Amino acid sequence: MFDRYSVLARQAVFVARKKAGETGATSIDTEHLLIGILTVHPELPEQLSVEIDPTSIENQSKQSQGSVAAIPDAVDLPITPDLGKVLEHAISIADEQQCREIRTEHLVASMLDEGGNAAKLLTDSQLEKKAMSDLISTIDRSRPQQPTEASCRALSLIIGGSSS
Repeated sequence: MFDRYSVLARQAVFVARKKAGETGATSIDTEHLLIGILTVHPELPEQLSVEIDPTSIENQSKQSQGSVAAIPDAVDLPITPDLGKVLEHAISIADEQQCREIRTEHLVASMLDEGGNAAKLLTDSQLEKKAMSDLISTIDRSRPQQPTEASCRALSLIIGGSSS
């Protein structure tokens, strides 16, 4: 399913699973993917001229789960129907833009279109679909999305077991 995903998009999915498990969630939802995207693509909010705080999203997610035990990384977690719609719609956004890979930007645009918890968080942060569309139109489709130094640092904190 993730063979067309960019390195960053795959890393975001990995972080989403990890963060969902840390909160004790029994499934991976759109806000977990948003946390994953903001973790591995920390420059994205600045590129969109919005302030989105992944720590506050993570805290809200933990509060909504209540006090439950973490789920080990080795346990598979299903995705919610909302996240399934986001993942599917991201494919069509990438196809419309004639992008070979599905990038983190496509996933965020899909969240805005498909609704769910992440869409509310994004609109509360004043992110508009036009800003997302404008950013996607600047993507160099001939070059794959590459991890940056900031994304590698953020990911190493997650893998190393430290909370961000």
